[in-house]
Amino acid sequence: MKGSPLFRVILSTLAIATLVGAGLTLGAAPASAAPRVSITVTDRPSLHGVADSTYLTEVTVSGTGFQSIENGFGGIYVLFGWADQGSWKPSKGGHTGTDYRYVYDDESNPVGYQLFVSFPGSSTSYANNGGYLKKNGTWSATMKIPGPVFQAYNRSGKVTDVNCTKTQCGIMTIGAHGVVNAKNESFTPIDFTKIYSASDGRASSKAIAAPNTAVAPSAIGGRPATIPTVVDFATKPDGAVTTSVGDTRVTLTVPGASSDKWLGVYFDGGSSTTEDPLFAGWFKPSSTGLVDVNIPENLGAGEHTAVVYSTGGSVTGWSAFTIAAPVEPAAPAASAVAAPVAATAGVSPLLIPTIIVGALALAAVALLVWAVLRRRRTAA
Repeated sequence: MKGSPLFRVILSTLAIATLVGAGLTLGAAPASAAPRVSITVTDRPSLHGVADSTYLTEVTVSGTGFQSIENGFGGIYVLFGWADQGSWKPSKGGHTGTDYRYVYDDESNPVGYQLFVSFPGSSTSYANNGGYLKKNGTWSATMKIPGPVFQAYNRSGKVTDVNCTKTQCGIMTIGAHGVVNAKNESFTPIDFTKIYSASDGRASSKAIAAPNTAVAPSAIGGRPATIPTVVDFATKPDGAVTTSVGDTRVTLTVPGASSDKWLGVYFDGGSSTTEDPLFAGWFKPSSTGLVDVNIPENLGAGEHTAVVYSTGGSVTGWSAFTIAAPVEPAAPAASAVAAPVAATAGVSPLLIPTIIVGALALAAVALLVWAVLRRRRTAA
């Protein structure tokens, strides 16, 4: 009965249901992957997410789903430590010492407690002891977990002990060189257990002490390790620094700056002088005194202040600047927009799954009716 009207209706219904379902599938945008980090004990590849409670442990850390920026400034820091899961992320206002604490490394003789994974083509890639963040969002490197106990500075600058057998610690990733990037922030827990014995010849773990002063992660290649003491932004310091604001960067002109001397840059934390300042990092100016600084993602539109410091901690100068609010694109004319098929039919996109199910159900009913009628005709 392939030529019967009923059979043609069945085929038409199935074809429509198939086309609608295919259109819904093809039109759906793939979800962006969140950054993920896997942790494996380097010489015990079957062990994941653990470190030894008595001996130093070398782990292989690998990331997927990270944002890689070709020729971008910086990259990511990979740190071991504790993080307050409700507030630690820098993009959400998290602060070192209060919301997250990590094991420091010695900038003059780094041993691998911290990693810097740079963007491909970054001007700071010379210091990437963790390699490159590939274009596909992946990276892999080895780092050392010294043990479950370490010291770090709290927000007030006092040394505090962190015991990872009593509080959850793990591997953190954050934007490097003061560039906040929510897309590259992650925390992966590490548990401490017995892995090695004395006969394995491993170095014993030890409580890692905090350095003499608070330091920024991975001070490598001569970049200063200390973070300057921030000035009171309500009483702005003097200085002849000028600024030029681009889409993603602020260019500071610092008169008399030497291209072989590091300069530190602070931004105020917002339009209110009561908000916490943001340390953007240390930079070497050009021969004409220009310093290019990426605008942190959480530095919103409005009036701001940039303060420039010398390596000795003294203020070189300051400058006010404005970040313009993003301009919303104008809605295109209705005649210039191709309306979705569902919209032209006066159907909400939310009803598309219901339409598909209904069409398939109708096809099933029609097929059943056709089979019954065909059986009756055969019996007659």
